[in-house]
Amino acid sequence: MNFEELTKLWNIYIPQNNSLFPFPENTSPELINIETKEITDYLVELFSYLTKKAKIRDNWEYKFETTHYDTSITAISKKQKHEYTFGIFDGDLYIESYILEPKNIKLMTSEFWLVLSKLDLIKSFSFQEDSVLSDSITFDKNTGKASVYRLVRNYVLLKEHQPNDVTNLGRYHASWSLTESLNEIQNDVIGTFKGIHKLNYLSYRREYQKHQKKA
Repeated sequence: MNFEELTKLWNIYIPQNNSLFPFPENTSPELINIETKEITDYLVELFSYLTKKAKIRDNWEYKFETTHYDTSITAISKKQKHEYTFGIFDGDLYIESYILEPKNIKLMTSEFWLVLSKLDLIKSFSFQEDSVLSDSITFDKNTGKASVYRLVRNYVLLKEHQPNDVTNLGRYHASWSLTESLNEIQNDVIGTFKGIHKLNYLSYRREYQKHQKKA
């Protein structure tokens, strides 16, 4: 499907179906799936188009998830064996992926941090922390907005004070308002896809290298 076709379907499906959310609490999962099938099919087509434009060399398998409040696809990278969620929530189109092998953050090269820094220049992108730092940690946790700083800060503090929580360090996330056209957000979405996939690839490669040295 080319960009013109995707844009036409964006104008048909997305604003129209966004009004479906939230579904009433008593709506059956079967009805939700029927009502949102066109959206999930469209999201697969859009994801495929954007990853190709980002020149991401990977193959994908897809899972679908629809709740009362959002609908999304989970694209599973066959190369990384890692998941990327792409969907609609609260009037936004979003993509997110949990940090692959967060225990290796301390081992990442300058290339990793450069990619993350460039991603941080995209207004819609952010590092989302999942493991909550304990109030007992005597450190000003409200300073710093840059994703690089927050990621390093959280990793170091968790490693020292809550080591079991490092595996749930956080996710890479970006979202765009559905009031914007596909043409307006296209470049940002492509750049975000490319950057997040690259970060996870570098983490995947570092883990692979560790196992090779042990062999």
